[in-house]
Amino acid sequence: MLNSATVDFELGLHKGFKKIFSNVELIDCLFHYKQTLNRKTAKLGLKNRKYKARTQKIIRKLGNLCWKVDPYSDFQRIKKKIISCFLKHCLDT
Repeated sequence: MLNSATVDFELGLHKGFKKIFSNVELIDCLFHYKQTLNRKTAKLGLKNRKYKARTQKIIRKLGNLCWKVDPYSDFQRIKKKIISCFLKHCLDT
């Protein structure tokens, strides 16, 4: 019996999969998760020369959350850095 499945980071796929396999735990693909983060940060202008290194570091840390025992506390710490970086970007433009 299927207990869990790793899927792309797409809402439509999640909904369809859950409709057919309602008891299966869905796990997002780390590659696609990081790809989504990269696209979003590029769209927000956080991949320019000034912010690229900092943005890549934050994305790496967010991707590493899947390996943590208590990802929530680590996410709260990372979230503060994300907000700080984003506000600095907004104030600079």
